[in-house]
Amino acid sequence: MRIVSAQAWTLFFVSIFFVSFSFPSIRTSTIHRLDNFEDLLSVVQGSGEELVVFDIDYTLLLICDERVTSHFFSDGFNRNIAAGKSPSEAIRIQIQYFADICLSAPVILTDGAIPAVWRTLSQKGVRFLLLTARSPISTLVEATFRQLDDVGLAAYVREDLWMQGYCFSEIGSDVQYERGVLFVGNQDKGKALKALLDKSGYHPQHIYFVDDTRENLQAVGAMAERAGIAYDGFHFTKGLEMLAKGYAV
Repeated sequence: MRIVSAQAWTLFFVSIFFVSFSFPSIRTSTIHRLDNFEDLLSVVQGSGEELVVFDIDYTLLLICDERVTSHFFSDGFNRNIAAGKSPSEAIRIQIQYFADICLSAPVILTDGAIPAVWRTLSQKGVRFLLLTARSPISTLVEATFRQLDDVGLAAYVREDLWMQGYCFSEIGSDVQYERGVLFVGNQDKGKALKALLDKSGYHPQHIYFVDDTRENLQAVGAMAERAGIAYDGFHFTKGLEMLAKGYAV
């Protein structure tokens, strides 16, 4: 039988105490199902230290054009590849096609309560950010703000933290911040958001993120956990369900 010295026991208990109590700022991330935007009002407390982040497509908006389906990008990419285009050219063509559609196609909200919810959160002093997989080509940026204006959301987005635009070439050429919207293309949403927070010098105590894609929610959650920021992700699929039923066409 091995005899353990008193010094060894002391080191053991000190290490347990250190691991258990030395990192109170590290919090685990949580992902919830969100059925209605009004449910956010019971979760977000309302302070300048809270950042509420929203995806755009299928989360806030649906594009009312029969050409835009849930397989819009993959189908178009495959057609371009079959036509002999390189992968990068196939992506570029499809993004421009999407931008051209967005310039004129009408949009609808996925939840009619969104403007009222945003107004209430804004009155509480909550800060907003839109985090979208749209690429920051000029026509798509223009179309995005036109769409937000059409559904009455642009005023809340433009009352943002960082009035100047930023380009994040260290992450990718398709990552750009403009007037309350972070365009990330096909880049990781968590990495892009962290780059924006670092660039702006603003580090919230709590991030709430609403998206229709679980992978995006997990990416932002992983970033928040590494940064010691409390996080709640909300998986909102009503937009995709509406699209499947033909509500947007």
